[in-house]
Amino acid sequence: MIAPGSALSVSRQAKLLCISRSSLYYRPRPESQEELDLLKRLDELFTENPMYGSRRLQAMLKRFVV
Repeated sequence: MIAPGSALSVSRQAKLLCISRSSLYYRPRPESQEELDLLKRLDELFTENPMYGSRRLQAMLKRFVV
């Protein structure tokens, strides 16, 4: 793991671990309720119509949102 107080710089530690330095500072944000509702609806649509592609599912989701 990256140790900020280490003798090696954070930049050097990231390079040794083969990860980008910007990923060290990334803090994931929690998913909003709206996003969770859309994902649930998308899952329902796909379960009902597994032969639909991404474009048709997108069109159906747009009808759901409006």
